[in-house]
Amino acid sequence: MSQFSFWWWRYTRAMALASVLLALVTMPARAVVSAPYHMASRHTQATPQQSTDYLYVNDGATTNGITGFVISGTSLTMIPGSPFPTGGEGDRGSQQSNQIAISPNDQCVFATDTVSNTVDSFAIGAGGALTEISQLTISQSNPLDVKVAPDGSAIFVAAGDTAPSYIDTFSVSSSCALTAGNSYKNIGNILSMAVAPTTPPVLYALDTFDGLEFTYTISGDTLTLESRSLTFDATPGGAAVAMVGSKPYFLTGEVNGQVAVADAYAVQAKGTITPIAGSPAADLAGVDSESILYDAVNKQAILAEQFSNSLGFFGERKGQFVLLGHIPIPAGNFPAAMAQVGSELYVANLFGGTISVCTLTLGSATCQTPTALPPGSHPTGVAGF
Repeated sequence: MSQFSFWWWRYTRAMALASVLLALVTMPARAVVSAPYHMASRHTQATPQQSTDYLYVNDGATTNGITGFVISGTSLTMIPGSPFPTGGEGDRGSQQSNQIAISPNDQCVFATDTVSNTVDSFAIGAGGALTEISQLTISQSNPLDVKVAPDGSAIFVAAGDTAPSYIDTFSVSSSCALTAGNSYKNIGNILSMAVAPTTPPVLYALDTFDGLEFTYTISGDTLTLESRSLTFDATPGGAAVAMVGSKPYFLTGEVNGQVAVADAYAVQAKGTITPIAGSPAADLAGVDSESILYDAVNKQAILAEQFSNSLGFFGERKGQFVLLGHIPIPAGNFPAAMAQVGSELYVANLFGGTISVCTLTLGSATCQTPTALPPGSHPTGVAGF
């Protein structure tokens, strides 16, 4: 999607939804399922620290690359050789483009180049340096989000910002090499996805333009559509999963250009979703919410609020899904993506070309002065371990 068409769509959509949003944030919550006591993800404690932790950023540059950092507390040290060229071209204006993911065994990095219509795989070597292994062209134009199967055997790429869109699958070898698999046509516009490590594993795909969620079961690089649900919000943006035992809860924000809104859904039989008590919840001090992350350490959902350069924190209180807190991101400039390693949150600032490091607590965070990326970077994807 071009920068102009993206922002024109955002403007016209926001105007059309203004009255709806005002009613949404003041209306009683539509609750069908009670909220769980402290939602928890697959890791209910902080992820055990590796001997060395790394962060990788899809720079979203015209000549695209992946910038790597060694993590040391709240400090980031750029890995020599960064940025590692993808050989593709990134889209410098759309926040759903140029995404990145890491394999569950922390050996492979996967990235999309939205303008050149390519997906890349890299092997992680000594000191966190990257070696490109594969670059493949997707079946359609505009690859956006990329997610990895829980067992690491396949990746899934959302392709196309106009209906119909597609999800392309690729198998992954032990050396991080990609092999094209299947292509699945969707009636809507799939911009964001999330994976749940259930049995069988599940891929959730969000149609942002039409307010739809698609649930697929995963078997290798094969997807089977199980259900299609309407979301509470007309324009859901961003997708994340929280696990409570073996039960998944699905989280989204809302692409509205106005009040930041978070939604939490219980997943029913065949993958249909139902809002939990208190959902949707609004952060009246935040504006827009196209990226959401589940903080497994503090058991809370976090919204990156693009237009207000802030973070909103949501979780359970007295059986209701509610706003827990709000903070500005110092020197942030359009926070577009987030990743968590331990108790640290890493926020990619799209128009600042920077990464903010924030130490998380329940309902809040303390953020450091942002770290600069290479000149020309417009980061919309970040991942680490």
